[in-house]
Amino acid sequence: MLLETLPADARRVAVIGVAKNAGKTTALNALLAEADAAGRTVGVLSVGVDGEAHDAISGAPKPPVRVPRGTLVCTAEATLRTASAGVEILDGTGIHTPLGELLVVRVTRPGNVVLAGVRHRDDVRSLLLRLEPDVALSVVDGAFDRTAAADPATTDCVILATGLVLAPTAEGCAEKTASLVRRLRLPVAGPGERVPPELADAAALRATEGWRAAPAATLSGPWPRSEARFDAVYQPGLVSDATLLLAERLLEPGGLLVARDPTRVLASDAALRRFARGRRIACLDGVRLAAVTVNPTRHDGTAGDSAALARTVAARLPGTPVIDVRTWTPDAGLRC
Repeated sequence: MLLETLPADARRVAVIGVAKNAGKTTALNALLAEADAAGRTVGVLSVGVDGEAHDAISGAPKPPVRVPRGTLVCTAEATLRTASAGVEILDGTGIHTPLGELLVVRVTRPGNVVLAGVRHRDDVRSLLLRLEPDVALSVVDGAFDRTAAADPATTDCVILATGLVLAPTAEGCAEKTASLVRRLRLPVAGPGERVPPELADAAALRATEGWRAAPAATLSGPWPRSEARFDAVYQPGLVSDATLLLAERLLEPGGLLVARDPTRVLASDAALRRFARGRRIACLDGVRLAAVTVNPTRHDGTAGDSAALARTVAARLPGTPVIDVRTWTPDAGLRC
């Protein structure tokens, strides 16, 4: 079912979680198994670490990343020592990490691997270009506290994993998930609102005469005092609470803050709600959300009603496929 939710033109998909232990690895395994059953060769890498036996912070057991035969995997050299999957090294990437060089390997015997070592957006993009000639689909596994995987300049769509680790009740989980999805679905700037490409690498301001470079490279740093007001401002980097406060000061009522994409908007919900009362946010690029998966397991290990959780989340996300992955196992395949 996850494979069916992907846009027809998607060749790169990010799998991200709303929090640790939200079921991201289970969703990743389900997608890999489905692609294998459909005869589609997959390449996979992770921004962060996934597939380790125990959580590095809590020590809790974690599900392994299971890779079918024929999968291309990009991971750090040291992680291959613990893999139960058989692999053939295809080549090195020249990208070195504390766990060794990032290698591209082909799985010759299905089993478990640890995905690790990729840290930067530029590295993700270069590795995807390396994988693409040999695979039908590339999957980027995203760490819960990083957004590089979902960057629309990097991947074509996103699968989001959520669950009762986010809140102990289905209603609380649905509310927090919907808040994150609203952020991922921030509107795309219209033709007259888009900063020109030649100005897109630094902060910019728009008044009646059009867009111009700002006196500072970013809205996040020191900013010269000025009483001038603008109808639009552009922030190329992260949008924080402090960024919104400065944008409020710079913008006329009803003015527009343009971000590069939704993955850069990390301001708190409270700050975003305050900003939205008098001003707007739009992005140069949008994120396509393919599906949301749900995990009914809470932090204390107790499980809620998975079907009820899926229904409650789906009610807050009309039009978005919400999939119960609790019944999926590596041997049985994916079931909804």
